[in-house]
Amino acid sequence: MSLKYFENARDTVLQNIFDRINNNFVDIYKELHGEDEKEFKSSFMPDEAKLVFDVDFYGRGMFHPGAMHSECH
Repeated sequence: MSLKYFENARDTVLQNIFDRINNNFVDIYKELHGEDEKEFKSSFMPDEAKLVFDVDFYGRGMFHPGAMHSECH
C-alpha cells in the first residue's frame, strides 16, 4: 500500500516539474519566434523510463521536434 502512495506522490511532483519546464519553454519559444508561431505548444510527458517531448509546428499536430523543426529552431 505504501508503494502506491509513493508512486502517486512521485508522479505528481514530477508532472508538476515537467509542466513548469514546458510552460517556460513555450514562453521562451514564443518570445524568440514572435508572430511566426503565436499558437505554439509543446508537451513533456513521462512514458515509463523516458520523457516524451513533442511540439506543435504551425498547427500541424504534435511531433518530436526533430521531425519538423530545423536546427535554427
